[in-house]
Amino acid sequence: YLKSAVENGNGRGAKPENTTAAGKTATAQTGKFENGEELYNTWFSGWLPVENPRYVITVFKERGSGGASDCAPVFKAIADKITALESVPISSVLHILLLFLSMYKRTFI
Repeated sequence: YLKSAVENGNGRGAKPENTTAAGKTATAQTGKFENGEELYNTWFSGWLPVENPRYVITVFKERGSGGASDCAPVFKAIADKITALESVPISSVLHILLLFLSMYKRTFI
């Protein structure tokens, strides 16, 4: 089921280019309101590759609109970077990972 969510369902935006993934989108009510509108927390959580899982990734956004729109594309970007880095020597991986995280620093703050 979770593989089909990425292949054909709400999680299509999480589908990596060069591997398989499975996962689930989610949206949760916070019970808080701002300007009369309820605030939501959203996430996408999944693993890759499906057949022989090596990585688990969860992307979470406070005050999001939906796990599919907010978090699935970030999961895809991380998954694509991970698969690209698998052939890179480990000393370079840490440097590249820091560069990648700096691209998303606004997401984490």
